[in-house]
Amino acid sequence: MINDIDVARVTPAQLNQLVHISRKTFTDAFAHLNNPDDMQAFLTDHLTAESLGTEMSNPESEFYFVVEDNQPIAFFKINTGKAQTELKADDGFEIERIYVLKEHQGKKLGHRIMNHCLDMALQRNKAYVWLGVWEHNANAIRFYENNGFVVFDKHTFLLGNDLQTDLMLKLELTKY
Repeated sequence: MINDIDVARVTPAQLNQLVHISRKTFTDAFAHLNNPDDMQAFLTDHLTAESLGTEMSNPESEFYFVVEDNQPIAFFKINTGKAQTELKADDGFEIERIYVLKEHQGKKLGHRIMNHCLDMALQRNKAYVWLGVWEHNANAIRFYENNGFVVFDKHTFLLGNDLQTDLMLKLELTKY
């Protein structure tokens, strides 16, 4: 539970809900900033029942819903071990996704989800938490920096045919 909001691991039976919220939140966040063809290609290639089902089947990846009134209003994905998209160190903990439905933004859910993830990492004895964020997502970068994360590298992210740059940010858990 995150401050009266339930957090529950996404089950295979909830795959269609995960696809729906993934596509909606990603589109709401980035469609206005990207070429429609690139967005559609990404949705078709990466945010499908098949692709998300494959991600869910990895034992080192976990999806969670934040639920209010029995409905998912946000979700997040964490990776450990070899499931991490970069680094892949045993003492690392990746937050690959945090997305909140537009109508539930402004309720400090991102902050509460972040604290929940940091607690999960500490409980698993991880040394640091890291994530990638699009270099043009100024609000997210500011949010992560305000939570103690620092930029340590960059990597590329392919959105359709558009090769984009993600900043990689890290928080040493000894500082949390």
